Amino acid sequence: MKKKKVFISRELTAVGALFISQQSGRALFLLRDQDTYSNTWSLVGGQIEVGETLYGGLMREVREEVGFEPTIQKVLPLEYFSSPDGHFSYHTFVVIVPTEFIPTLSNEHKGYSWCDLSATPKPLHPGLYNSLSNKVIRDKLKTIKEILKITQ
Repeated sequence: MKKKKVFISRELTAVGALFISQQSGRALFLLRDQDTYSNTWSLVGGQIEVGETLYGGLMREVREEVGFEPTIQKVLPLEYFSSPDGHFSYHTFVVIVPTEFIPTLSNEHKGYSWCDLSATPKPLHPGLYNSLSNKVIRDKLKTIKEILKITQ
């Protein structure tokens, strides 16, 4: 009798929200308090759960990490990253909010800062650093801000 091969999916899909205030033009960064990237600045985000859509997972992560769902004007795709082996993917979205807000942080984070994208806090999470160092991403963010008439 032949044994059936069982394949276990090791794929991980995650999402992140780069909040930008339409009023100030500044972006929200959270200071991580757990895992291997502790004490680095990152975005709201995390793993998509089984059966969730990207948007559904993004909004769940927002509620979990910010404490509530702020008024959102627009959600725009910014970047898609996939690891070379295809087992990890990360979808980053720009989330436009009317004004800066004060998050109620979960135990995943120990601080927050609204900063201009040209003066981000340091050290950034390595993946976020790579994204924000990418000229294509920077140009895309500039275009988004121009279209939405965010002057800062």
